[in-house]
Amino acid sequence: MQKFDDVIQRIEQVRNEAGMNISQFASAIRIPVQDLKLAIDGQEGPPSVELIRAVMLRFGIRPNWLLNGIGPQKLGDPELEDAWGP
Repeated sequence: MQKFDDVIQRIEQVRNEAGMNISQFASAIRIPVQDLKLAIDGQEGPPSVELIRAVMLRFGIRPNWLLNGIGPQKLGDPELEDAWGP
């Protein structure tokens, strides 16, 4: 389940970068706090589609980065714009 652990680590990275505790983050993504805690602790199995989708939409996170750790983290990231040119 290493891949899912990596996804959870990236979700935690987004939370930390936003400067939010678990309750604030859960509120921001409109996920019940207990569900988020279970996901972070790995007690719920793979992260739910709802959790992944909520993080991507609320924080402008690219799916490929969140799921695979590949490419820029955020939509509109200058690294991506540089890669595609002007």
